[in-house]
Amino acid sequence: MATNTLAIFELIENARTPSDLFSGDGQAEYRRLARLCHPDLHRGSKRAEQVFQRLSELYAQLNTHDKKPTFTPVTIGKWVATEAFAAGHICDLFAVESAKHTGRAVLKIARQENDNDLLEREAAALTKAFAPSAKRDNSFTVYLPALLDSFEASGRKANVLSLDETGMTLDKIVAKLGPLDFRHLVWMGNRLWSALGFIHRLGIINGAVLPEHLLYRASDHGMVLLDWCYSVSDIGTGYIPAMVETREEFYPPEVRRKFCNSCTDIYMAAYCLRQAAQSIPKRFDAFFDWLLVGSPASRPTDAWAVQDKWKELAREEFGPPKFLPIDF
Repeated sequence: MATNTLAIFELIENARTPSDLFSGDGQAEYRRLARLCHPDLHRGSKRAEQVFQRLSELYAQLNTHDKKPTFTPVTIGKWVATEAFAAGHICDLFAVESAKHTGRAVLKIARQENDNDLLEREAAALTKAFAPSAKRDNSFTVYLPALLDSFEASGRKANVLSLDETGMTLDKIVAKLGPLDFRHLVWMGNRLWSALGFIHRLGIINGAVLPEHLLYRASDHGMVLLDWCYSVSDIGTGYIPAMVETREEFYPPEVRRKFCNSCTDIYMAAYCLRQAAQSIPKRFDAFFDWLLVGSPASRPTDAWAVQDKWKELAREEFGPPKFLPIDF
């Protein structure tokens, strides 16, 4: 556990009153601390559960009757923020509306100006993915959020993305249901390999294929790959700019050496799927061993080819594709 995380744990454990942690309504500070000490990020650590509970108790005391703090709608650029949506790794997220946009949307704004470049990476990658030049593959854009707007507000970069109102991220699915029957992971993997095959064909690397960024829908077996702030828009010309510090084990060795290619995303995707599995059939276990080889030169780079092999193994193991209901 990182030293700064331990310091935050101790800060919360030693707090006696809400004022020891929060100022004002405390909403922003609560979101920041909750994100850093949430048990999901610490593999169900008992201490993390206790710290998170204590944080929640102090925040409830700060807000009378444990009511959610009221959110005053505020205009950001051309958008009206109607509620605080979530706290991401580097951004605050707000549900937003606009007279010119009929669906729901989420606005991501960098907490610090020195992270503006990461929001710019996201805008560049999504613009490229939805460009007319990618039209022949446009059916695969269903796996990505659409970029609706990108601008600066008070010196901080903000992106507005389409918001899928259904589904649940893989980390939350596992937290709710426990490790998954591998038959569920077969269709989840199929969607993920399709998304990666599409973006890699365009020369884009996502750079942050993590459980919290894989949004799945049980209703139609759909998926959206969230968060493009760590992306590289031209394979072979750059490197992943930063790692999510609480997820270091998901990254292959080359990321620390300032190198990446399409096999980097494939490694992270395989790690997500393997970690979510209740048990892994032997033939898939051997396949994962190949996808998770330490040397990028020994790892596959073609996500479409990985998908073909994935489907072949699934047919050998489970027979013809069959719908298997799952209730998120």
